[in-house]
Amino acid sequence: MSLWARECVLTAFLFLQLPTCILSETDGSTPTVSAVSRAVVPVEENAVSEFTCRVHGWKSEPVVTWYLDGVKQESDGAVMVPDATNHSRNTFVVTARRRDKELNCSATDPETGITHNASLILDVQCESPDLPPHHPHPQKIN
Repeated sequence: MSLWARECVLTAFLFLQLPTCILSETDGSTPTVSAVSRAVVPVEENAVSEFTCRVHGWKSEPVVTWYLDGVKQESDGAVMVPDATNHSRNTFVVTARRRDKELNCSATDPETGITHNASLILDVQCESPDLPPHHPHPQKIN
């Protein structure tokens, strides 16, 4: 095997091992948002929706930052709350607007500084405007 081929194999091996190394620092768990199994979540426009960021098995309680379309959101409790099942959670309430596209939970281990992200796409269902009554026949205008 040529030197170039060995370097490529080694680089590929290291690249593939990188996620494993990152996950092992935090006990192998990445955050999830509201335990949603799909990446797109339908929400009603102007309706209040609650999303929960969950992390399982981290050694220390992660610090959470929420982002809506890449803009950091203010949150009352930035630290996740542990529960009896070794899960941590932080809840964020959003009032969906037509232009909202993505909600992201960013969990950072305060000891290592390692950050993991979980995001979902908001499929905002727009409110229909109040439409005038439908008239099947044209009206005569005087």
